[in-house]
Amino acid sequence: MLFLGLCLASCGPEQHRDGRASGPVKGGRRHGLWKAEHFNGNTAWEGRYKRGKAHGTWRWWREDGSLEEVSQWADSLKQGPCRYYDAQGGLASEGAFAAGLKHGAWKGYYPDGTLAWEGSFDKGRKNGPWRAYYPDGKAKAFGEWSADTGQEAGFHPNGELAHQGRWIGDQRDGVWRWFSPEGHLEREAVYRNGRLIQEG
Repeated sequence: MLFLGLCLASCGPEQHRDGRASGPVKGGRRHGLWKAEHFNGNTAWEGRYKRGKAHGTWRWWREDGSLEEVSQWADSLKQGPCRYYDAQGGLASEGAFAAGLKHGAWKGYYPDGTLAWEGSFDKGRKNGPWRAYYPDGKAKAFGEWSADTGQEAGFHPNGELAHQGRWIGDQRDGVWRWFSPEGHLEREAVYRNGRLIQEG
């Protein structure tokens, strides 16, 4: 029995520390549950490795201890459901990844849990209809995207058009117009890949 106890103690996975992270190593690679700490001692993240690659459920925390993210991983890429949380513990956004890229339906929320926006990604690029809402549920912005290029119309709380223009990725492109709550044109500008070219 003594021999068996010694073998279990010495033949298990080797524990290793790498900076502020620590966990088991097998065959020279991370394998099993690893954890890391912030400088204040609170847990920064924890997740499992499989033969050196992140695999399974991973969690991240802010320095104050609040949960920031819960995601699924495979071969060190995000794969499957993912949720992000705000500092107060509420769900901020949720969706899924495929091979490390956002894919499929995503939603974002206000701190009280009310739907703030919704839309879809196709391999990391916005695709299809996107909608944003005011906290009371009224339309804030509507957009239609294809291969990360989209036309957007924004609305004032009274329902009047607030702005309209085109996006390429996260950059404004082409002519953008802004309107007052009464429907009057207030500003017009021309962008090229996010850079302001002309304003009138």
